[in-house]
Amino acid sequence: MLGITPNPLTKIQTLKEKNRDIIIVKVFAGQTTPYYYTHKQTFTVFIRIGDETLHASNQQLNELILRGRNESYDALLTNYKKANFSSTLFEATYNIRIEEKDYLSFVMCNRNGLLTNAGLLLSD
Repeated sequence: MLGITPNPLTKIQTLKEKNRDIIIVKVFAGQTTPYYYTHKQTFTVFIRIGDETLHASNQQLNELILRGRNESYDALLTNYKKANFSSTLFEATYNIRIEEKDYLSFVMCNRNGLLTNAGLLLSD
């Protein structure tokens, strides 16, 4: 589709009804967000909120980029090592025990011991 990058998956049909030509354009939801409207060497991202089309804020654009990479903010790695942090306050507050295997299962750290943003948020 002209003016949109990457090109979205579309289906175009034509039909004739009551002596009128009708063009039906279906645009399918894509997985490679964000989709940019390109015009005169500028790239703009729009989002739909209800019945409005708005420019995406920087935060919304970042969320779309993460979604397009099949990632989330919580799962992004930090530079902090799990060994230098504890979750005793979280465990005491909710009366639970976080086992070592839970850190990987709940995507709170990676196999190299680096905390994710979620792991860092739940740390003391």
